[in-house]
Amino acid sequence: MITNIINDGDFNPEQLNAWSFSDSSAGVQNDSETVENYYAHVNATESAWQQIGIDAGQQSLLTFKCRGPNSGTVSVMMLNTNTTYWSQPFNSEMSIDWVTETTSFTVDPSWTGPLMLHFQATYNAETTDAVDIDDVRLLVNK
Repeated sequence: MITNIINDGDFNPEQLNAWSFSDSSAGVQNDSETVENYYAHVNATESAWQQIGIDAGQQSLLTFKCRGPNSGTVSVMMLNTNTTYWSQPFNSEMSIDWVTETTSFTVDPSWTGPLMLHFQATYNAETTDAVDIDDVRLLVNK
């Protein structure tokens, strides 16, 4: 059975205990044109992450939306360390409109410790530049 293992990928502020942010100025924002849409706003040099429970050998499909005047990197890392097992850039076009990113990876048996899905805004951008993420889904076959 295909299962989404991300908690609160829509960044509902009432359920946000699943996400951590590296700085208090990063965090959940709200678009309120006609329907409220919450999303993570990650300023340059900041990050958002969530611990994930995924087994060695498991193939995963990651989808999310992004936009903003900055790019970023999404990674699978060991929780609370700088050990990166897999990473990929996103929002390289720096689109101001929401764009859906889709990628896949397989968990290698050498990936040890508790894992996290980590979104990092690009370091070399202006500090006011940010990248937004929303609708995060990490699908695995459970």
